[in-house]
Amino acid sequence: MRVLLTVQHGVTPEGDYDLSPVMARVESMSDLVESVGAFNAELQEAGAWVDAGGLTSPREAARIEASPTPGQAPHVVDGASALGLPVMGGYWLIEAADRQEAVSWAERASRACRQPVIMRPLQEG
Repeated sequence: MRVLLTVQHGVTPEGDYDLSPVMARVESMSDLVESVGAFNAELQEAGAWVDAGGLTSPREAARIEASPTPGQAPHVVDGASALGLPVMGGYWLIEAADRQEAVSWAERASRACRQPVIMRPLQEG
């Protein structure tokens, strides 16, 4: 089964990621990068790696909604969510034999990035 593991971050008033909760749990950003890199290598060695990536600043995001009228321009809102909700900061797409294995990988991802990870299986078929 393919599973999406995501990491959520808060957003500062300036529209950047609020990493203060994460940074309170690590000595330095390089420690965090090293920990996540080691987890990525573990996924690859186990054959569970499909893809992974960190997303750019929420300031670079845009929310696009198609117009209900064909031919009309879409409604585009630049920047992070105005609602102040957490946004996805990064992800892993993995291959797992079953839910138990996916939860195990999610736990290791959470340990590596020092914060909760959301696990969602992809629809099959």
